[in-house]
Amino acid sequence: MTYGEYWVAIKLSMKMIDGQWIVEKPLNTIPKQMNKKDASDYYNNKIREFWDSQGLIAPLDEIFADEEYLANL
Repeated sequence: MTYGEYWVAIKLSMKMIDGQWIVEKPLNTIPKQMNKKDASDYYNNKIREFWDSQGLIAPLDEIFADEEYLANL
């Protein structure tokens, strides 16, 4: 879980019960913010895993392994 995902999870878990705000913390400690490169790598992998799980497009390895496809570029 990233720093931003942590705060979004907290915001989504906020509830008012008997006039008091109750928040469920997802972790005991707040994750440290990533540098730009690490964050870029993390979210690129996360997006790639999501789209691969949807089964809508073939993974890039399969596309570039297809010689007929490459010949038509």
